[in-house]
Amino acid sequence: MNLQTRNELDQYLQDILQSTVFDMDISIDYTNRSITASYEPFDFDDDVAPAPTFSKIMLNYITNSEHTAEEICTLALVDFRVISRAQAKPSYKPSKTIVLALGMALKLTEPLMEAFLQSAAYEFTYTTRRDLVLRFFIERQLYDITLINGYLTYYKELILGSV
Repeated sequence: MNLQTRNELDQYLQDILQSTVFDMDISIDYTNRSITASYEPFDFDDDVAPAPTFSKIMLNYITNSEHTAEEICTLALVDFRVISRAQAKPSYKPSKTIVLALGMALKLTEPLMEAFLQSAAYEFTYTTRRDLVLRFFIERQLYDITLINGYLTYYKELILGSV
C-alpha cells in the first residue's frame, strides 16, 4: 500500500466528512477507523418519469466500452452470470457492491457512476467511508479494483466484486 496515497485518502475522507453539505452529526474514531453519522432524510418527488432500467444501462455501457462483457466481468471481479441475468431479466438489480465493481471496471466518471447507481436504486453517499474511498479513486481516474480493494480492506470496508 502506497503511504502517500493512503495519507491523501485519509485527508480526503476527513475533508469531505467535515465539509459535507448535509445537516448531520459526525463522530470520527481514528483509533478504530470508524465513522458514525446521523442526518434527516430528504423528501423526494414521486412524480418522476421512469428511467431506463439498470440492465439496459449496463448493457449499453458494456457495448460502448473498449472491452467485451467477459473482460468487464473479469476486471470487476464478478461472475459472468451477472451479465446473463441482466440480459434475461430487464428488471434485474444486483447488489450495490456489484454495481460499484462494474462501474469501476467500466471506468465511469463520478456523474456516470452516480447515474449508474441510481439506475439500480442505489446512491453514492457522503456518510459511508466505502463510497468516499471510491470517489477518491474515481476523481483520480484510478480504476484498478485490486488496488482499491487493498485500501477498502485497510479501512475495514466491504471490498468490490463477488468472485
